[in-house]
Amino acid sequence: MGWMWSGHGDVVNPAVYTQCAAPRENSPLLFVVPVVHSQTPRLLASLEQWTRPEVLAACSSNETSIPPGAPKPDLLVWFDLPVDHPMVQPGIRNVQRMIERTPALRDEVIGRCFGSLRFDSANLTLEQSRNSYWIHPLKSIPRTEGSNRQFFALFDYAPITASYEHLQIMEPDMFPVRAGWVDAVAASARSAGQNFWIKGSIMRFEQAFSLAIEPYRSMYQYHINGNALYRVGDPCFNAFLRDARRHGNCELWCYDTCINIYLHSLRNANLYHTTAHHFLASDVVAHMGGRPFDLAAFRAQSPGTFLVHGKSHFVSSGV
Repeated sequence: MGWMWSGHGDVVNPAVYTQCAAPRENSPLLFVVPVVHSQTPRLLASLEQWTRPEVLAACSSNETSIPPGAPKPDLLVWFDLPVDHPMVQPGIRNVQRMIERTPALRDEVIGRCFGSLRFDSANLTLEQSRNSYWIHPLKSIPRTEGSNRQFFALFDYAPITASYEHLQIMEPDMFPVRAGWVDAVAASARSAGQNFWIKGSIMRFEQAFSLAIEPYRSMYQYHINGNALYRVGDPCFNAFLRDARRHGNCELWCYDTCINIYLHSLRNANLYHTTAHHFLASDVVAHMGGRPFDLAAFRAQSPGTFLVHGKSHFVSSGV
């Protein structure tokens, strides 16, 4: 019953639906690989997956994959700590060295499919980058303060908001399962008539036992995983994110689940009715969690999926 005296009530902030910015035609796309400074080995393992023979043709020729006048997507490795931090610099050098020593990765994927590769960061302190992972006793979601700060910083960073219309978050435990995956994400971002804020995968696996009470257990099953396409530079979505952080405590709790809980909470029914069309499920990316699955069978069952988020195929324990 907390929604009755929370002070926020069911009043929809006009900023989430007035003076919104329509996506520009042939808008630039940014692929973002968020990396915690201690998980560079996971990033290196992920990049190895990009060069598997069955997925190596990440994009087709420019003439067919990119509309006239549209630039190639850019690739950003987004660290938590500053890029000149002594705990980040070795990781950047290792990534650069791997790319240089792997012609298929350097030439066939990054060189051919992306306009640029950059390293940047949310400029957090070591303390700010930490996650406590304390589990909410009723909602059964963890506190991921550091990861949330790293995520929200993307939408506050002028070089991103001024230059791009959409970004695709691609954590290091994501991997391509089909050729043409760069093209597929780019096509999904520019789908005609879809002025989305978030577009991605719901859970594609059976949820493990959860201590969460209803309605939070159901809300979790329907959340869009954080490895999704996002709109950037739209004042209305920016206002929604600010409200989710302020009124939904999404500065603290795992951001993708928290955003979904905030949107679907009873006290925000009118907000949901006003903005639900901006949140779209897609099969271009599949959220498979940590559960083992048969990759060949999955490809056959999900022909529209090009990227999988899951730790069961190449992420080693402790990496």
